[in-house]
Amino acid sequence: MTTAWPPLAHALVVAATLLAGACPTPALAGDTTPLERAIMASDVDALRQALAQATPSDTDTARPRPLLMRAITRLDAAPPAAREPARDIIRVFVAQARVPLAEPFQSVFGGPIGMPTTWIARIAGERDFALELVGIAPVESRCALLVDMARDGHDGQWENATAGLALVTAPQRASPACRALFDVAVPHARGGRIERLDVLFSAGLRPAPAQAVALLQALPAQDAAKPLLARLVAQTPLDAPLDHAAHWTQTPQPPTLFAFLLKVSLQRIGSPLQAMLAETPAWQAALSAHAPHPQACTQENVSEAAGAWRATVPPDLSAGPATPDPVRIQRQAATRWLVTHCDATRIAALPWPQIIGQGGGDLATVALARHAPLADPVAAFEAAACVGDAELSLRLLEQVAPDQALARYLGCLPPLEDEASPAAPRAVLSAVLARGADPQAPLAGATPLAIAAAFDRDDVARDLRQAGATDQAMFGEAGEFWLARRLLMAAGLATPSLPYQEEAGAETWRSPTQALHLDGSDMPQYAIWESCGGVNCDMAVLRRAGKRWQVILREAGGLETLATRHEGWLDLRVHVRAAAGLYRHTRYRHDGALYRAAACEETDYSAGDGEPVIREVACEAPRTE
Repeated sequence: MTTAWPPLAHALVVAATLLAGACPTPALAGDTTPLERAIMASDVDALRQALAQATPSDTDTARPRPLLMRAITRLDAAPPAAREPARDIIRVFVAQARVPLAEPFQSVFGGPIGMPTTWIARIAGERDFALELVGIAPVESRCALLVDMARDGHDGQWENATAGLALVTAPQRASPACRALFDVAVPHARGGRIERLDVLFSAGLRPAPAQAVALLQALPAQDAAKPLLARLVAQTPLDAPLDHAAHWTQTPQPPTLFAFLLKVSLQRIGSPLQAMLAETPAWQAALSAHAPHPQACTQENVSEAAGAWRATVPPDLSAGPATPDPVRIQRQAATRWLVTHCDATRIAALPWPQIIGQGGGDLATVALARHAPLADPVAAFEAAACVGDAELSLRLLEQVAPDQALARYLGCLPPLEDEASPAAPRAVLSAVLARGADPQAPLAGATPLAIAAAFDRDDVARDLRQAGATDQAMFGEAGEFWLARRLLMAAGLATPSLPYQEEAGAETWRSPTQALHLDGSDMPQYAIWESCGGVNCDMAVLRRAGKRWQVILREAGGLETLATRHEGWLDLRVHVRAAAGLYRHTRYRHDGALYRAAACEETDYSAGDGEPVIREVACEAPRTE
């Protein structure tokens, strides 16, 4: 009985018909037997006499079952005052005819339609009688009776079944037959009725690992589900095999509950379960302390970790301290477990540059301590230098050619505007030069000393000179390239690729900068666009302030200088395509420090008559800050 039945009175009549293959009102038939007449009259003495006189064929294992259904039908139809005799009929019939209670009724079509106690429990007010019958059933059959009752979709049957757990001995509660109640509980969990599972745990039942997986997958994203999640993690054997695949819809099936939870923690595409696990201390404790478990070191879990690290966007450190992300912390802890316990050659293939670049340098240190050869040590060194991890950079330097290391160091060198950045620590530069890197080797048309000068990094230039650098040459378009790189970095925009980052067949680099003379002086200002390939690319206007470049306008779209001035600076107009046929124009005026939006309008070409409609609109909030 896995679905809701029709109204009980009708269902009992239909069931009696299906069981007997005859008219459901035998009292009106002329050929009724003494057994049938006793049942329909609720005459206990007559039933005992009929059973005593019945032939073996009348009381074999098949024939009494339609009669028992008729007795249940009679109980349902009886008024309250007449119910006890109807119950006695069933008691006597079950005891004297020895009808097995733990066998479901079968229809004439051969399908099971529920056990007798389940039908009785559906009758309003008959829970105690149904449980009385459960109590006289063999001990080993009682869980099966309760599970069948719980599977019935009729209201109240879950409560009826769980009330009967008091009739089950402690050894039987640990049996697979009784644990099947957790299978029945999965839809309740999915529907948010978490409290219905409390009675199972209170009765001492514990799910099998595969059942725990099914329940975990069904849990809704709500606070009420978190205690159950913690209980499942803490009270289920994490390393026991998942030998029941009925609830697993993906391939391959994880070998253990720990392997399943590890995969969830590593997943690239988040899930409610992943988010709740990240806030479950019991699971975090298991991650940090769980012993080596080879079955969790599956290639699927390693691939899951690799995909997650490749897809995760690093936090924007320029925006200030990031709010701790429990899912990110959990992913790092799960990766740490893989790196600590799994085969070194398998973890070597993880995307170490992305891991290091997102704060996982400690994981790389663990991998190196296990003698795992990182798949791309040059890129890993670059990532370590770019996040300012001097210790890891120096360790990886042993696997990188000195000239390669110097190029990667310069590739993540921050300009003076970002001097507080931990990137490219000078201790790493000293070690690279000490290992024999050529301080004159050019990068993107500029010598290292010229790059340091272009970025106003006097400290780096000093170290290069001490190593023998004398040339500050820029070749070809190098000046524009390194100026653009600095301006983009100062504006927080994506920088152009360096030669070692470019793919084969990459397009020739084009300068994204435009020199402007906005304040009437000989010192130019610059507009610079991020290379996005779209209609409205991010753009910034910068001015030189001492040795630093300062952003005075941050926008997106095309830029036009106007003839009018404010505070001695030319006004600007920015054009943005807001939609098909719709353009937005913002006029900016300098206020002595920054450009501020002064007037905004839209031009709409979508009217269809060929004449654009121009209208004033409210200006959007400024982006400069």
